[in-house]
Parts: sequence; structure tokens; C-alpha cells
Amino acid sequence: MRRAVVISLTVAGVIAGGYVVREPPVPPAHAAPLRALCGSERWLVKTFADDDRFKVDLNRRYRTIKQLNLLDRPAPRPRNGRVAGELSVYRVTGTVVATINEDDGDIHLALRGDDGATLIAEAPEPACSVDSRDRAAIKRARLAAQDVVLGEKVIAAGVGFFDFAHNQTGHAANYIELHPLLSIQRLRAKPQ
Repeated sequence: MRRAVVISLTVAGVIAGGYVVREPPVPPAHAAPLRALCGSERWLVKTFADDDRFKVDLNRRYRTIKQLNLLDRPAPRPRNGRVAGELSVYRVTGTVVATINEDDGDIHLALRGDDGATLIAEAPEPACSVDSRDRAAIKRARLAAQDVVLGEKVIAAGVGFFDFAHNQTGHAANYIELHPLLSIQRLRAKPQ
């Protein structure tokens, strides 16, 4: 009898300990106070939580920043749907020329290609992307983006998103962005 009690308590402790070690999911109710800081303009598309999110091909298309700058900018853009350039995940290599913590919680990275073309990659605040298609990748990219510094060369992958012109630093000629950022890999530190 005593042995059964010890075994039961040990099993209960291991199970309880496992719950403490694992990261608990963030339910919408707990994220609600932070959502007051989240964005609004096409926000569901920006955070990969829109109705068209499952139409996006997750196979990464290798492109230069200049090639993405040359995509046709759609007019008009649907409020909560996607256009052709927003149905793909793109992977680019560039140098970080600006890092900005945005008011909506995004980490804004301006990237420049070797040819001088620029592009924005944005890592949204996880509390603002609760219903995202690939929330785990978005969270990992966000953590990595927090450590990126000016002058570093990176490989960034994210969902195509056409923004509107609002004086954003490092925008592409056609205002395409990688939003949300799904991964970012630092290649080398800034040259001394």
C-alpha cells in the first residue's frame, strides 16, 4: 500500500513538473490587454491570421530584394484577403540597415540587398498574432529578430505582404514586405 502511494505521488509530481517546464499556450483572454497596441491596417493579413492564410504556399521562393521590388503592386488591395504576391513565402539575403520597435509591437527590420534595393521584414508581437497559421515560426523569428544588429547580413524568410505608403524606413519601391517574418538567420557580424 505504501509503495503504491509513493509511486502515485512520484507519477503525479513528474506530470505536474512537466506542465511547469512546458511553455503554456497564450489564450486570447490573456493577450487581450496587449492587443490594444496591435495594428489595424490589414492586420489579419499582416499576422497570417486572415481567411486566405491556408492558400499561402509555405515552400520558400528564393528571391533577391531587387526581384521583390519589381513585383507588380496590386490596386486595390483587399482589406482582409490576399493578392497574388501575398500567396508566397519569400527568402532573401540582405544587410540590416535599420531596426525599429514599432508602436504596434512589431520589430521592423530594413534590409538592403547588395545592389542597393531595400525591403522591410516585420516580426509581429506574438500577443498580436494569436490565430496565426504558423505561430511557432513567428515566435521563433521574433526572438531571433530581437538580437539582430545594424550591419549584420541575414537570410530572412516571410510571407509576402503589400503595405501602403506611410513614410516607413527602408520600404521597397512597390511597398512589398516580409510580414510576418517566419525565420531569420544571422550570417556574419558587422565588419570592423
